[in-house]
Amino acid sequence: MSILLALAFLPLPAPPQDLKEVAVLETSRDPAGLALVNSLSLEGDWLAAGGADPDGFEAQALFQRDSRGWTLAKVPVRGSFVDLDRERYATSASENQETTILRRDGAGWVPEAHMRQAYSSLDGGRLVTSGFDPRGHALVQAWRLEAGTWQPDGELVPPAPQRPYEGAFPLELSGDTAAFAAQGSSGDAAVQVFVRERAGWSLAAELVPAELLGTGRGDLGAIQLDGDTLAAVFSGAGERAVFLWEREQGAWHERARIPTGGEVWSMALEEDTLALGLGDLGVVQLHERSLGRWYPGARLHASSGEGIGRAVALQGRTVAAAGNATRATGAGRVFLYRVPPYARLTSYGCGFNPDGSLVVLAGTPKAGTTIRLGIDNPLGTQSPGALAVLGISPLPDSNYPCGTPVPRAGMAGGPGELLIQGTALIRNAGIWAGTGQPVPVDLAIPLDLALVGRTYYLQGALLDLRPRTRVRLGLTQALELVIGAP
Repeated sequence: MSILLALAFLPLPAPPQDLKEVAVLETSRDPAGLALVNSLSLEGDWLAAGGADPDGFEAQALFQRDSRGWTLAKVPVRGSFVDLDRERYATSASENQETTILRRDGAGWVPEAHMRQAYSSLDGGRLVTSGFDPRGHALVQAWRLEAGTWQPDGELVPPAPQRPYEGAFPLELSGDTAAFAAQGSSGDAAVQVFVRERAGWSLAAELVPAELLGTGRGDLGAIQLDGDTLAAVFSGAGERAVFLWEREQGAWHERARIPTGGEVWSMALEEDTLALGLGDLGVVQLHERSLGRWYPGARLHASSGEGIGRAVALQGRTVAAAGNATRATGAGRVFLYRVPPYARLTSYGCGFNPDGSLVVLAGTPKAGTTIRLGIDNPLGTQSPGALAVLGISPLPDSNYPCGTPVPRAGMAGGPGELLIQGTALIRNAGIWAGTGQPVPVDLAIPLDLALVGRTYYLQGALLDLRPRTRVRLGLTQALELVIGAP
């Protein structure tokens, strides 16, 4: 194990980096090609771009990465909205309200299904599509993949009344959760969140920022959904901001408000990273989540000086951003960026071990810095004088983000949750002085670039050695630590 426990000076985090692209892809090689990119999707070695040709008709380009770099691949359909996910590719043409699902077949893609709807979002074996009926009412249809065939799986109907030709786009799907724009019961523009359960799809939440609720001033823009996190762009009285909600035990809570400083033309969300395409400023701004808070990350520019941000896609630490050139120039471009690992701390566990039992007191986990952690028993079920220890492992428990219940190892007196694997390095942290006085543990990270991007998992424990004690061993919650660049 190359992380050492030591006392050291705690430096302040470095300011966000300004980054230039590592590659530029030309999306058009002929007059009928893709000249304006307004949709991007990244999946493994594939990059899809959708938009318009020089004449304004919907078009797309599909790239495949190999040892020589990125090359244009053939795709037998047209459409301006694209979504890659694993072995499938959804592309939608809003002009004629048609969505096509393609399946990967060797080095190419073959059509698998067609739906008469204008927009789509794909996640594994589930799909949602949206469009309008002849009266202008929004239609959101769910689909599921069974035995290689896409079957209808119910309609997602927002509560009445709804305005004609409004709603159902933007449209997002993540697992068994779908989100789209529609009028809320308060009369405000809202994000409608539907969840698929045994009985079918049902409305789980209408999300409107608290500051805009009931005002009628909110204007909803882009939406992104990833797991239990939802981001949406709202503007009110001319001011734009990204609002973030998190789902806990089925309920959605507004957690953050990020002023954009510009007009958000596009947005991508993956786990703890949010990319904003600020088209009017010509840059892409990343925001990173650590311990539940969002911080400004890298800022992406084009080395040519041209604007980017019309569309953006995110996969791991790779970002794709479309140039802002108009279709009249016939110069569609996609800029690719590699973003360094972000120094990140994330608390995890599934409720056995109390919040506040393992906390970050100071510092950011970058190579060459030190962070200070604190081990505590916020329930007060152990006595002062208990021994504090910290475990460090390269692997979480096999049930991550939950753990394995251990009898009589919980601070509440029942089972505790072991959240790291048994290969952990254990260090004596000190003597606990009582509730509200966490034992400080200084974790020094060597200045070794080979550590950048590595992830470690930390969990503490308090051992009460008194002969008669109700809680002898109390496990803390755990932290996932990602080491960032110095």
